[in-house]
Amino acid sequence: MRSASHAALPHLPLVRVCGAAGEGHVPVLAIAAGECRFPHLGSLRVGDDVAVHFLEGVSIEGEVAAVGDAQMTVRLARPASPALVEYFSPGPAAHGPSLVLHDSLGRPLPPLDPRRA
Repeated sequence: MRSASHAALPHLPLVRVCGAAGEGHVPVLAIAAGECRFPHLGSLRVGDDVAVHFLEGVSIEGEVAAVGDAQMTVRLARPASPALVEYFSPGPAAHGPSLVLHDSLGRPLPPLDPRRA
């Protein structure tokens, strides 16, 4: 079930993020092999262990690495497969230039797929 705050993002596939403090179905805002970004689930905090259920039978454990006003980043315990990254990567105009991925030092990363730059 989509929450009202995610209704404006109908073109993005939803995943289920589950942690001890709560869970929800959220769209994938950005994904790389080692981390994903989602709209923030208010009950989850930095350091919380979570499971990201991408598809039936495909889930990866992780930890909430960063929480912002409206977004959270989950560092995955094992890398997502290239096929999973490709499937859940937002299209080139899904969010505009304001959602550029950054490394742990805040430096912008190149596009996940150079054809989408």
